Amino acid sequence: MAQSPSVSEVRVEDHELNESIEFFRDIVTGPSEKFARLNLLQPLTGQEFSKKVAENCTAYLK
Repeated sequence: MAQSPSVSEVRVEDHELNESIEFFRDIVTGPSEKFARLNLLQPLTGQEFSKKVAENCTAYLK
């Protein structure tokens, strides 16, 4: 039984994906758990963003 290639073994050029209708069809129709919408009200640094996410998670779990 042949194994599927790992991600590191698959090499695809970006122009090949841009020209692939199947690639975009798979993205749109493929399985997904949830789509999220993110609106940035103010720009945050990485550290500020991490802190805000932690605060929101803590508030959600309370």
